[in-house]
Amino acid sequence: ASDILNTDGPSAILFTYFLRIPTEQVRLGVWNDGEWRIADGNECTQRRAGPRYVIIACSRAFIISHLGENLTFFTAMQNASLIDELTTVKKGIELPWWTYMSSGFLSFSMVFVVFSNICCIRRKHVLYCKSLHVLINLCVSIFSLCVAFTLGVNKVFDESICILDGALIHFSFLAAFYWIMLAVR
Repeated sequence: ASDILNTDGPSAILFTYFLRIPTEQVRLGVWNDGEWRIADGNECTQRRAGPRYVIIACSRAFIISHLGENLTFFTAMQNASLIDELTTVKKGIELPWWTYMSSGFLSFSMVFVVFSNICCIRRKHVLYCKSLHVLINLCVSIFSLCVAFTLGVNKVFDESICILDGALIHFSFLAAFYWIMLAVR
């Protein structure tokens, strides 16, 4: 019975993984029930096999417990301490300041283009109402894409917000594509 729990004995199951970036922080990741989980140190141990390969030995009890009815994936997770920290805290990733600045600049540029075209149209009456309608809707679609991505990426661990944000991004992309096709026509 103790042999089934042993990660160093002959009954241990071995996984060999190639590491793209050599690092010491490698642990076995298990995909189960819709999320990644890092295997504990008493369930699996790590052995190095050169600078680019790692061998992870797991006890038979660990493998048997994770090979149930559901499909289970195993992978070597590099920087496992960072992944472990992200999955236990369950909070969003803080984006760098330039991401917010570039999204704001793009949004401001689109608003500026719309207002400058409205001012030029009123003076010259060159652009038709339909073209103005297409331009405004295109800018609104791209603006909603920027806002949805920038604000939604911070909520990746909240499933309902993630689904809502994904739907908004999908709809905004399709709307922008539709307005581009109308503008070309």
